[in-house]
Amino acid sequence: MIQFRLLNTAVVSAFAEPATITGNAGPVEARGIFDSRHFEVQSAEGEVGISELVTTLAVDLTETGPVAVGDMVVVRAATYRVKDMRPDGQGMTVLELET
Repeated sequence: MIQFRLLNTAVVSAFAEPATITGNAGPVEARGIFDSRHFEVQSAEGEVGISELVTTLAVDLTETGPVAVGDMVVVRAATYRVKDMRPDGQGMTVLELET
């Protein structure tokens, strides 16, 4: 795990941007790797797929403290709600965000 901690620190240092996460304990200034892109979702009947915008913020919970579904995140001057959380098993957690 120590190797991933070093890698996570390097990646966050290079790519992270400031964010504010507000939960029950109040606002926390954090750094995270923001991503917002469209993914094609295929229909069940094989019809033409639709495009879905997925917005995420990858954070190190040892830096942010606890984060929960429903917490608010401000990044790039936009406010989002944490819709889902996906730990990557290597020390980072991807927060799926929604407006």
